[in-house]
Amino acid sequence: MMEESTTYDRIVQWALNHPIISIIVLICTVLIAISQVRDGIILIYRFFCPKSNDGTLIIEYADETIKIEEKLISQDFDIIKIHATTHLLGMRAEREWLMKKYPGYKNCM
Repeated sequence: MMEESTTYDRIVQWALNHPIISIIVLICTVLIAISQVRDGIILIYRFFCPKSNDGTLIIEYADETIKIEEKLISQDFDIIKIHATTHLLGMRAEREWLMKKYPGYKNCM
């Protein structure tokens, strides 16, 4: 009695019979994981090393002092904490941080 194979089974068998396909899949997996490994190494380094003032930006507006802390900087996204007394000052500080960190940034809103 012959067991019927599905399309998925035939594709897997074909891919396993061609080692170049396996190599391409392996290379793609490694390329995807590189940024995640990099971010993980940075987080571990920051956890074990004493905090420095490198990720802190202090901005002076009139009589206000606004402090911006960089919590996480990665290839995918950045997390910052802004210590401001009003929403407007926080927005101005965020825009100034963007201009400092990413020169040429344009707000498209």
